[in-house]
Amino acid sequence: MVHNYIGAASPTQVLLDGAALTANSDYFISLRPSAAELWVTLNRKLAGTHTFQITGATAAYRLYLPLAAR
Repeated sequence: MVHNYIGAASPTQVLLDGAALTANSDYFISLRPSAAELWVTLNRKLAGTHTFQITGATAAYRLYLPLAAR
């Protein structure tokens, strides 16, 4: 979840480790403008460290996801 998301629309591009993901297949977006929240659900099993980027018309976000192997 991204707090203080100021975009009025869903992001235009989502990247995982520099590769573009496909909306409604690789990831799912839930936008809550009244709470300034953007929820992103990845349709992937991840382990290790990854770079996750969200870009849109108003702002860009880069998140680093260090995950423990299961």
